[in-house]
Amino acid sequence: MKLNLDYLHALSIAVPTAKTVNLVLVGCGGTGSWLAPTVVRVARLLREKFQTRVAVTFIDPDVIEPKNCYRQNFCEAEVGSNKAETLAFRFGLAWGWKWPPTLIRLMSSTSWKWKNLSRTEPWSMS
Repeated sequence: MKLNLDYLHALSIAVPTAKTVNLVLVGCGGTGSWLAPTVVRVARLLREKFQTRVAVTFIDPDVIEPKNCYRQNFCEAEVGSNKAETLAFRFGLAWGWKWPPTLIRLMSSTSWKWKNLSRTEPWSMS
């Protein structure tokens, strides 16, 4: 058996030196609801270890339904709430965000009009 020493020729990864990073999670359902904690964790890492200004945005026009609780990262107490708003609120509290996350809700499935909301504003369906 031959020992593989390919790692000896590996190159270092350069961490971007950007001063501002925008992390956008589009879709907060089956995959996005499970990815959201990682997005927030990366945002916090960038802020604390690399002194980077980070904006986190969750985008999803859908609301949580009872059937979502079986395979998505939601519970029955959250049924009826917007998916993006729920995740932003949950991880904002859990990770101690001192800034409100940006929430964007597509006004209709065929329109590109956006409404910006933060967790401190009431949710509007208009």
